[in-house]
Amino acid sequence: MKAVKGFVSLFPMFVLMGALLGVVVGCGGGASLSSNPNSGPGTSQPAPAAPPPVVTASEGIAVNPSSHMVYVVTYASSKSETGSVSVINGTTNLVTASIDVGDYPDAIAVNPVTNAVYVANFNDSSVSVIDGNTNTVTATIALPGDGYPNALAVNSKNNTVFVLNSDGDRMFIVNGTNNVVTQTIVLGFAPNSIAVNKT
Repeated sequence: MKAVKGFVSLFPMFVLMGALLGVVVGCGGGASLSSNPNSGPGTSQPAPAAPPPVVTASEGIAVNPSSHMVYVVTYASSKSETGSVSVINGTTNLVTASIDVGDYPDAIAVNPVTNAVYVANFNDSSVSVIDGNTNTVTATIALPGDGYPNALAVNSKNNTVFVLNSDGDRMFIVNGTNNVVTQTIVLGFAPNSIAVNKT
């Protein structure tokens, strides 16, 4: 059974670039549906049955300060809930690519040294690895067990990825060179955020 995480919403993503500091904000809100042009005052045609709306939401944002590229995780509230990563040029604020990843992507992190992008796929119990040079998925890391990865962080100094598992109360340590899980650490109940001191 797939996990469903609460409430799904969509508002535009805002990219705010200051003179000295770039800030990217992902926002949630409501989805809008188009109206039926054949219905309304003066018309008698019944409105056709509308299909269930597919709502898209942004779940995470990461920035590579070396390449000035911004990565935004989104997923569709459809049967598959397969998600994607939108790539934005931080200089022009234009979307340059869209990369398909796993089922219900929930978090994202970037290694600015290797230009690798890591996406935690909540329902797949996996991590998609994206090459930031080619904008392609180069590997999918299968995490042990049936847990739901919901946060990750990268230590670019030693090329190590830390992935939290909210359901199994664990943290997986991944070698960023060969994409192999090298260690599992048991944590407290439902961990949901992580940060790394690279020094």
